[in-house]
Amino acid sequence: MMHYLTQGRASAERQGVILLIVIILLTLFAVVGLAFILYADSEATASRIFREAQGLEGQRPDIPGSQLLNYSLGQLLFDNDVPPYDGSETWIDVLLRDPKHHDALVEEIHAVAREIAADPKYVDDEPLGPDDEARERFRAFAREKLARDTE
Repeated sequence: MMHYLTQGRASAERQGVILLIVIILLTLFAVVGLAFILYADSEATASRIFREAQGLEGQRPDIPGSQLLNYSLGQLLFDNDVPPYDGSETWIDVLLRDPKHHDALVEEIHAVAREIAADPKYVDDEPLGPDDEARERFRAFAREKLARDTE
């Protein structure tokens, strides 16, 4: 009778060990499956972003040049403190008096002009800019301003 008891106890212990091994293997498979799902999701996201980026190749944002110029002027205005308006100078005159701001604005205007001139979708558009009368007024203003600055 003693023989049967020891054999039963060993069988019960063996079943406990087998159950423990099965639970460990199930946990291991769950961790591997979860890692695969997370990796596959990150790769799918990277592939989608790459595909969308390839679709945008050769396209430029549809932003008018005047809006880009307004943005540039706004950067000059908001990035620098301008004294309160006293009626003598406009904020543009105050900012452009500084050579750093003047050069930055000239470079930005040239960059926008080069970008618009190189863009084939603007070929059929009507010319941007002032009419002949406004250009003549500007020339008169520029002559007067340059004459004042050289005195």
